[in-house]
Amino acid sequence: MPFYINHSDSTSLVTVEDGTINNTATNLTLVGKNFPTYGQYLNQNLITLLENSASGAAPNPPLNGQLWYDSTNKMLKFYRQGSTTSTWQKLATTTESATAPADPRFGDLWWDTSNNQLKIYNTQSQSWIVVGPQTTNSGRLNVTGNNSFILSIGGNPYLNIDTFGGLTLPKNPLVSGYDHYFSGAPSNLTSGGVGSYNTWHPTISIDRASNFTQSTGTFIVNTPGVYKVYCQLTTIIGTSSGTAISVKWQKNGSDANISAVTNLNGSAIAGQTSQLVCSGLILAVTGDTIKFLYSTASDATSAISYTNTSYNIQLVG
Repeated sequence: MPFYINHSDSTSLVTVEDGTINNTATNLTLVGKNFPTYGQYLNQNLITLLENSASGAAPNPPLNGQLWYDSTNKMLKFYRQGSTTSTWQKLATTTESATAPADPRFGDLWWDTSNNQLKIYNTQSQSWIVVGPQTTNSGRLNVTGNNSFILSIGGNPYLNIDTFGGLTLPKNPLVSGYDHYFSGAPSNLTSGGVGSYNTWHPTISIDRASNFTQSTGTFIVNTPGVYKVYCQLTTIIGTSSGTAISVKWQKNGSDANISAVTNLNGSAIAGQTSQLVCSGLILAVTGDTIKFLYSTASDATSAISYTNTSYNIQLVG
């Protein structure tokens, strides 16, 4: 009486007649009733199963779900039978250790217990690549790995750190300038009259914001947030010791709620050169305008040196 061999899902695989063997349906030898020396084949089948068919060549023919140890690449695989394509797929294994596993193979996973990071081995670069997390946190932000990344604050890209740990220019809206932009102006800049303010028109040394209008000295906000404004300049006091030199920042043409005003007033000494720093924070929304203004009122001989002036506008939050 023949043996009817089925798959695990009850579908038929092969029929083995009495006194025969079958080694074409699978890579094992299926033994029929009353076949001589059947014990040798049964024992050989057990060894094959224990080794997961360890060989440099895949078992043939394979069965769906069958395990095979690829001895050439030193990895365990299983046979995945698809509707159009069937493949031997590697079984993912993960090693947990403080040091990298020896003799790694492509796609091996390693949980680095020293840094609490998952890594995968790339044979092309012969290195372990961090899957994640990209950073570790021990009270401070410690950056590990070889990947560059962008630090965001308040949802806005802020700083770019390259693969060498170098810090590049901020990725946020930034205007940085120096000098002034008055045609035919003297080496020292004076205001147009007592008590009046003029808008500073900069010559741009670095312009990372296309929304800056050079002709009017106005920065038009296109990203809402908190902006840090800063200016440093050199003042030259004229003949009067009571000279008042003032610089300030404005939002939408108003000083309201902006702590960015600096004055050099009656305590100044005639002929003295001084440094003025005007800095502050401005909360702005899209469409707001930011300007820097100056005044050397009450003494037309007082001035601001355009050769020693710098300023910037930067989104910080």
